[in-house]
Parts: sequence; C-alpha cells; structure tokens
Amino acid sequence: MAEFIVMPKLGFDMREGVLVGWLKKVGDEVNKGDVVAEIESDKATLELESHVAGVLLRLLEDEGAVVPIGANLAIVGAADEDISGLSPAGTTTPPAPAATPAPTEPAPASLPPAAPAGAASDEFPGGAFGDGIGTVWRVAFQQIDTPAEGSVVKGKVIAI
Repeated sequence: MAEFIVMPKLGFDMREGVLVGWLKKVGDEVNKGDVVAEIESDKATLELESHVAGVLLRLLEDEGAVVPIGANLAIVGAADEDISGLSPAGTTTPPAPAATPAPTEPAPASLPPAAPAGAASDEFPGGAFGDGIGTVWRVAFQQIDTPAEGSVVKGKVIAI
C-alpha cells in the first residue's frame, strides 16, 4: 500500500519548512533511512530521511515550496501500484494571511504624565515603582523595620 512522506517538525517552534531540493526522483527505489530531500527550517538545512520503503511514485511539492508541518511531500509504494485514488490533501501552500486592517481608533496624541518613580501618596505610602517598560506598581507597606539592605520581608506587603 502506498504511503506518504510528510514534512517533519524539525524544531519546537517550526510551523513550516522550505523544500530545498529532491535527492531522489520519481521511479527511484527508496529504503527506510534513505535521504530523499533537503528541508530548510528557520535555523538550519537538514536532510529528510524516508520512514517508508518502496518506489518513489510521485513528488507532491516542487523545490523551493514553503510547506506546512505534516503536509504530504511525496508518495512511496510498489512499482506498479495505482495511486490515482490517493488524495494528496494538505500538499498545497496555505494562502497568505489577510492583511490586518488599520486600527479604527486613532492613538491618543499624548499620554497623561506619569507620577515620578517612587512617589508616595496617602493610599500608597510605600511609593510607586516602575519596571522601565511603562508598567507602574503602587505598593503599600506596613511600617516595618527592614534589614540594612532595605529588602521587604514576605508577608509585610499589605496592598499591590
């Protein structure tokens, strides 16, 4: 029975690969472990080994094609096998995603001024502290004695 050679997942973040080139052609004998193609991920170009044995009956993707993970690349089977009933589903490159529409609301002309870092208030006597990315935390501390380094002991923060 004919089987497909599929695009493997060569890395954790890999979603698609480029079929760099075929090393076997239609009619060639293929054994398990034979290198049949070269695949390029975003990090490296690697050899694609066949996990099936037989004769390479049909190539489903052209060299240079961007192919999603799990898509069928080729069909391997017996030399005289009829593959006309096999559907090479998933072999086409997916359509490009639609363009992202422009935001409908304009960005504010200016943001309100931020309070100075570490500024204390009646609600947050401990002050406000930023992470340098635009997020500001206002922290209220109980009146506590801290070590010389000024670190806060777990459980002494009363509000964040």
